[in-house]
Amino acid sequence: MPTYEDANKLVYLDMVLHESLRLFPPVVTFVSRQLDETVTIDSKVIPAGVTVQVPVWNIHYDETYWPDPTAFDPERFSPENKKNLLPITWIPFGIGPRSCIGMRFSFIEVKLMLAKMVRLFR
Repeated sequence: MPTYEDANKLVYLDMVLHESLRLFPPVVTFVSRQLDETVTIDSKVIPAGVTVQVPVWNIHYDETYWPDPTAFDPERFSPENKKNLLPITWIPFGIGPRSCIGMRFSFIEVKLMLAKMVRLFR
């Protein structure tokens, strides 16, 4: 039976899961924040009280951050490449203090489930 420690050793599987969630984020409209103060971005004024929604899908497919964004490329999340990624460009679970509390648990659960399936595969 695979263990938690075994799941942490599955580096390539972790890369595959990250890339899968980049291409197919589970929810693309949940990251929103209400502005406490008026903000100006590129000469556009956004008044206080407005709810701003983060376009998860657009960010995950933005060529500025992801070369060939429609391609499935787990190597984007290799240890050497991952350190060059901006954290705000991969947000399938949200970001900051209100991000999904179950993110780490879900990663371990999926890795253990897949490892068990692969072991039983003939």
